[in-house]
Amino acid sequence: MNGKNFLDWQRNLGFVLKQEGKAHVLETPIPPVPGDDATGDAIFEYTSLRDDSNDVTCLMLATMTPEYQIQFEKQEAYEIMKQLREMFQVQARVEKYHALGNATQCKMQDGTPVSSHLLKMKGYFDHLERLGMKFEVELQTDLIMLSLPPSFDSFISHFHMSDMQRTIPQLFGMLRTFESDMKPRYMKSRTSEVLAVGGKSPRNGNPNKKRKAKGNWVAPKPVAKGNWVAPKPVGKKTKDDKKCFHSN
Repeated sequence: MNGKNFLDWQRNLGFVLKQEGKAHVLETPIPPVPGDDATGDAIFEYTSLRDDSNDVTCLMLATMTPEYQIQFEKQEAYEIMKQLREMFQVQARVEKYHALGNATQCKMQDGTPVSSHLLKMKGYFDHLERLGMKFEVELQTDLIMLSLPPSFDSFISHFHMSDMQRTIPQLFGMLRTFESDMKPRYMKSRTSEVLAVGGKSPRNGNPNKKRKAKGNWVAPKPVAKGNWVAPKPVGKKTKDDKKCFHSN
């Protein structure tokens, strides 16, 4: 812990203490030393909490930079964590703000695999939960639906009309199934659009071929005024081709 990574350090510390069964130390201050009239259970509880706190305090100090070790070396785990949270609450607030913005403004682009988008959304929700902001399943579902592109409108309408109650993993599976069913329809639609833009269709054939079959007419070359002669007819020559045009 160097002052810039408090949230990550706190999260990693929580993992270790949970595995060791000592996470309660960070939330429970050490009570005063039991008096002479204390029961055996009270003395045992005090001794156990003090020993656990001592272990956690040493772990916390060992994972700090020397600057923070000197500052907290004479305090117990509960007091250390309390002061650190007060010192870095602004940092936690800013990180929570940005994480919430990412979760609410994330939009899926058409053509993007729905699986990668859903994993991104789940990462935002998990991050917010680690920061102390837990989203209910209904709110997570609504945010996921709002992030989907227009191509999923039919799925969203059917989901709301059916009044489905699904867990987030079940919703992920439904969206992946819808995406796999949607691809063949999408490709068929795109093929029809390309044929229409290109001037081709299964019924009409290629219009360019039809235009080519209309003949090979070529305009006659212009000649000087007064020397006009009839153009030669196109086609097979006959004996009458040598006759005079005026006197036949």
